[in-house]
Amino acid sequence: MCLAIGHCGQRSNGPFARVWRRVSETPLRLFSLSAAFHLLLIITILVYADANDMPPGSVALFAVLLYGIAAFPVFGALLTGLPKKYALSPVHYARYTGIYLLMFVALLILEAGILLGDALLITGMCLLLPAWLLSLRAISNIHEWLPADRQVFSRIILLLLVAQFAGLGFALLVTLVPGTVTDRHELVLILAPTSLLVWLAVMLLFMRLMNTAPQHVRVVRT
Repeated sequence: MCLAIGHCGQRSNGPFARVWRRVSETPLRLFSLSAAFHLLLIITILVYADANDMPPGSVALFAVLLYGIAAFPVFGALLTGLPKKYALSPVHYARYTGIYLLMFVALLILEAGILLGDALLITGMCLLLPAWLLSLRAISNIHEWLPADRQVFSRIILLLLVAQFAGLGFALLVTLVPGTVTDRHELVLILAPTSLLVWLAVMLLFMRLMNTAPQHVRVVRT
């Protein structure tokens, strides 16, 4: 299981450091704010592409939205909510900030690839893979420490996330193999609805786990 964040004796108290500590206090807060930032950036890119008559790359846009922007808040909710609700050790700061950095950089590259082409698209998707692996490993650790009767739900969540990861790998493979734009557009039309349904199922199972968590009673000493 991931260790709790240890006490840090020395830390900066500058304005940026204080803001960063607030933003990165939990995976949910850090990942959700990052998702909001990238969503605004995507909207800006699409407006720019439309104004300059530049058709955006469908696979890059699909990867950003469903494997990055959607994944950020879902991973944040799982990595924050389950340890807190089930009184487990929180996910280590270094682990979730490592996930954040990989995904953040990957999404920036993919967003550039929406306009600039396949080379950046492939690089961005390759960077998403280790970020997902780190996330899956952290969620797997949480699963192992959940009560046995709750592991049924968390196991299904893991299987669904592995299926999403396989979809990301498949999209990358198709991108690496020479093909037409039409072929890739059809790939998006096939994978996008399935990916949305998987995210919905993951969140419903997460809510089930949260709602059925045991009530922890704090002992008050007098």
